[in-house]
Amino acid sequence: MREIKHSFNMKIDSSIKICDECSSEYYKETSQMDNLCPECSNIMYGYENCEHQFENGRCTKCFWNGNKSSLLPKSKDLTNEKK
Repeated sequence: MREIKHSFNMKIDSSIKICDECSSEYYKETSQMDNLCPECSNIMYGYENCEHQFENGRCTKCFWNGNKSSLLPKSKDLTNEKK
């Protein structure tokens, strides 16, 4: 498990973790699972997902970068959505 402490000029400053499935960074507090980002934990185990809002290639809420695990089903590219 890799964990990085860093402050970013986004909505929250937080511990950043690396998802074991998709290798994206995410804010630790935004996922109900210890080693999965909100997106992967939602797809794999049905946990509540973040309502992503992307800016500059990252979700401003959970810090996920849109990566998908090769083991997960393909879905549309959320990083290009306008909300």
